[in-house]
Amino acid sequence: DTSGNVITLAGQNKYYGDGLAAINSRFGSIANIGVKSNGNVVTFDKTSLRIRELDRTTGQMSLLAGNNISATPNTTSAANTQSIPFDIWVDTALIGILPATDEVVYNRGNAIAKISSSTGKWVDIAGNGTTSYMTADGLGLGSVLLKSAYYPKVVGTSGTSVLAAV
Repeated sequence: DTSGNVITLAGQNKYYGDGLAAINSRFGSIANIGVKSNGNVVTFDKTSLRIRELDRTTGQMSLLAGNNISATPNTTSAANTQSIPFDIWVDTALIGILPATDEVVYNRGNAIAKISSSTGKWVDIAGNGTTSYMTADGLGLGSVLLKSAYYPKVVGTSGTSVLAAV
């Protein structure tokens, strides 16, 4: 415009649709899909760096985490107001769903974390310690740094357990 501001004339961005009918949503590159016990579908879009949930009852799409920026989120603010990490060198695009709680699991930088269903904030499950160990048998999960050269990757979930590759 005459003030030097960019104005969209037509179309939407690749992550359009949060808070709207899911049928109108757009994605950049869906890397992983999870299904909650209630049938809701959770997607990780590695192009727009967003974790989103399709509510199968209402048909609405909601943002669980991410804002199109790769950075480590904190555990004090809502996950849907923050960035999420993504390592372009190693495909860390895997999310998990904890069947016992229906909570979404992903890496939070050096930690594996879940989005708390009660607070909407990240809660570390493992990692974020201060020392990187080649073998961590017998050590508490909170004391082990889960990063060698790349972010940890959620490989799978079962009950309340998470399998991660470091």
